[in-house]
Amino acid sequence: MKAVVALAAVAAVAHALHYEKPPCGSDEIAGNIKGANGTLCAPKCDAEGKCPMDVPKGTWHNATPACILSDQTGQKYCALTCVLVGCPTGAHCAMLAIVKGVCVYPNGTRTDPLPAKNLIMNPEKPAVTHPSLPTMWTALAKEDEVGIVHESEHFVAKSNEKNISAKWTNYTDGSCQRLIREGAQYDQMRYLLGCDAVDCCSEDGDGPLEYQIPNIHPAFLAPVTYVGKETITLFDKSTVQADHWQWKFMIAKYNVWTTTAADGTGILHRWQVDAGSGSYPNDYVKYTPVPAEQESSFLATFNVPDICKGAQSCASLHKEGKLSDKSIKFLRQGKKGIKPTTMIV
Repeated sequence: MKAVVALAAVAAVAHALHYEKPPCGSDEIAGNIKGANGTLCAPKCDAEGKCPMDVPKGTWHNATPACILSDQTGQKYCALTCVLVGCPTGAHCAMLAIVKGVCVYPNGTRTDPLPAKNLIMNPEKPAVTHPSLPTMWTALAKEDEVGIVHESEHFVAKSNEKNISAKWTNYTDGSCQRLIREGAQYDQMRYLLGCDAVDCCSEDGDGPLEYQIPNIHPAFLAPVTYVGKETITLFDKSTVQADHWQWKFMIAKYNVWTTTAADGTGILHRWQVDAGSGSYPNDYVKYTPVPAEQESSFLATFNVPDICKGAQSCASLHKEGKLSDKSIKFLRQGKKGIKPTTMIV
């Protein structure tokens, strides 16, 4: 969908930030978006199509500057893009396309009398469809803050007693194993097996993470960007030319590298979450989807081992010195991490 935008140049006013309500800064033009009942300040895009990234107070992380407007001469302009919400204080998100909007301020804030020029929304690049990652898989992984481990996961959006979400993470030397299970509501448990001198212990905890593109629901709240093909080097020194996908939600920025199998199944090679000043990458080799016809037998591998029935509290054993700091950290790894987010709108 194209949106015709009428923009007018205004007198220069010094501003510390871009995308504020008019009057605009010296490197911006002010204008009204036709049909959107709003006014915006738009700086020019630079030669590489980049935009100033300083945004007004109150802007959410999902509202980002983008080079999305142009005039009849081809001059391109930046605007603060949004999806339903996220605009700075005093502005609202005017949806100009199905999944993209622009932050605008009420028309009454415009005071300039100068002639307007007509702009249109730049045509979007043809969409590249991202793959769906399997919900049942096994892999050799290098997990952030854990190390090299064998992993297997069965994930469902809504788990119950018979169809659980669960994940095994086992050190390759067999020294320590972790089982995470999420069954019916409030049935979330974590188990450690063979760690230190402990046969098995347990603790309440979050269920397994969802590894999907995107892992935000509903998905339109986190539009996925195709960054391009990149050659990455994994922890075992192997290299792969993978597709790089990216999306953001709140403080989290997700970067995921995949390839696609002949049958269209997504193969995960790297999953990285950036939040604040931290970056948390996981690498995967020998990533193998589990066929649907093997689901019953695969699901059975996540049954609670007999040795864990009636197991002692991991926290108590740690307090008694029978469980090391390393093991208790392994048990709780990811509990306070960035979880997939579900929002109802």
